[in-house]
Amino acid sequence: LGGRAQLYRRSCIVFPGGCCSTEPSGIKASAGENSTNNSNNKATTTTTTTTTNKTTTTPTTAANIRAMSNVSTIAVLFSSVGSGMGDVGKFIIAQAISNPAVRLRPLALSVPKTEGSDATITVDVKDQAGIDKVAAGIAAFPNMPRLDITSPGAQAAIEQHIDGCDAVVACLGSRQPSKKTRWLGLGSQKVIAAMQTKGVRRLVNLSSMGIGDDFQPPNGWKTFWWWFLRLVIPGALKDLNAMEKNVMGSNLDYLQVRAMGLTPECPPCGKTDVLEKAGDGKLAMASSKEDVAAFMLQEAMSPTRHQVAVTVGSFEQEKK
Repeated sequence: LGGRAQLYRRSCIVFPGGCCSTEPSGIKASAGENSTNNSNNKATTTTTTTTTNKTTTTPTTAANIRAMSNVSTIAVLFSSVGSGMGDVGKFIIAQAISNPAVRLRPLALSVPKTEGSDATITVDVKDQAGIDKVAAGIAAFPNMPRLDITSPGAQAAIEQHIDGCDAVVACLGSRQPSKKTRWLGLGSQKVIAAMQTKGVRRLVNLSSMGIGDDFQPPNGWKTFWWWFLRLVIPGALKDLNAMEKNVMGSNLDYLQVRAMGLTPECPPCGKTDVLEKAGDGKLAMASSKEDVAAFMLQEAMSPTRHQVAVTVGSFEQEKK
């Protein structure tokens, strides 16, 4: 990609664990919180190097990860009800619990009045292995905090939740046509203000293809999505634009991650291709939620891109 090698570290084994011992005021939580970081488990990860469509994978032991990096405290804020973008956040949780270099603080966000209850958190993918991974990740936090993002005390609750974190990963809102409440703009505003108050600098934020310059070359899918955003889901387009404006107008060390279509049918391929400028290549319309999650987690742990936007997915010629 532009002649530069991209290095991503992946977690492959999911097991119960994590560290989330805070319960900010204004956030709902159930009893039985798991605050244990299972760093003694024999987790195995892989290091994946992507260079212009060529990928090599080398096993990396949990012990090696500890030697290479300090433990990062990362808050994952995600839409918990009916959201492909929120599903990416759920996969980040699933991947992070088996990574000894991560201390995780997940926070489920929703608007219960219009979206319904998030007492049971599920993921919309066809791959049973992916469903099982997310189920294990959510189960690792039986006392996972829930927050109504529209509540008056939401920003204060987020401030308390992210206090002391090294980075925040945000997978907010939804592009779904069926959504009655659009809260990407509102949610990002509160997250950014909370980060500024608490001095948390790193934000890895999920956005969408078709917003700003996504560096995709002209093609049929790009034209279709351009019209779909404007004619079918103009509310989502307005909301996505508001979110990106909030993020890029902040003084944070942000990375805007514009994902291709996050479809339930697209299985993980173990790597992520990145467009950083025009001419970097052409991505397929569909992308794996699990792969996008791995890219975002890695950028939260070991930042390589600063105050920029990228588009992520898989190169079209690699799709079967």
